[in-house]
Parts: sequence; C-alpha cells; structure tokens
Amino acid sequence: YCNADGRISDATIEKSSGYERLDQAWMKEAKRGRWKCDPPTVNGQPQGAWIPSMVPLTFRLEDAR
Repeated sequence: YCNADGRISDATIEKSSGYERLDQAWMKEAKRGRWKCDPPTVNGQPQGAWIPSMVPLTFRLEDAR
C-alpha cells in the first residue's frame, strides 16, 4: 500500500519464494519505510492506494548477519 506521503505501509507477496522465512524477510524490508512510491492524486492531492508492482529482492549470505 502506497501512503499519501509516498511510503510503503503494506505489501503482499504475489509469488512465494517457497521459503516462509525469505518471504517474511521480504515483507519486513518492504515495510521498513525506505522504499518510496508515487501516490496517485485526487483533485491534485496525494491519495493512498494499492499500486500493483513487481519488486524483486535478492538476498545474499552477507546480508544474514
């Protein structure tokens, strides 16, 4: 979900990695607040909305500290 302020507040997984822990790590990263989105506008004002997008994420062993 893309908030009116351009931050991701919720997400869903379209296709599982097959590993619950990796899927949960992806969700945690998506909701962390670092990713930005361009919210749609209504009458010139930003409006929160679900925006379908594919965001591949690659994990490396170095990341698992």
